[in-house]
Amino acid sequence: MEDDAHRFAAEFESAEFHHHNSLITGILDDTIRLNSFTEDSTQLSSAYLHIYEFRLKHLSRKPATKHVESLRDDVAALCNGLSGDPSQPCDLWIFTEAPCYSYSVFIGRHTRSVLGCIRGVDDRLVDDKDRKELWGEETNCPN
Repeated sequence: MEDDAHRFAAEFESAEFHHHNSLITGILDDTIRLNSFTEDSTQLSSAYLHIYEFRLKHLSRKPATKHVESLRDDVAALCNGLSGDPSQPCDLWIFTEAPCYSYSVFIGRHTRSVLGCIRGVDDRLVDDKDRKELWGEETNCPN
């Protein structure tokens, strides 16, 4: 997968998207690893758009922590990118960064452009104190 990650970095090093610099730099210095990817997905942008519009509404009801605001910005930018051509198949690349971060990168198959990138946190990998700081409220995620 390391070769695929470096291929991704080479292809999208001049692209503009949320978290571009930290993602590309992390891939190249091996602090961010490719977890999985699809390059033959039949999932259309419109299906992802429906999902992420719902998630954006959900995030709008969360307390405005730094993490929630960043996530809202990422999801809003993704929705904007997905709405450009709803019939375009969309590939998904997922990267991980210790201790608990992930980058989900959506690629338009026809345009070979980054439609959006979401930097998230795996709640299973954070303790209760950090989880409350991230989300501004208690959650029921198990450790």
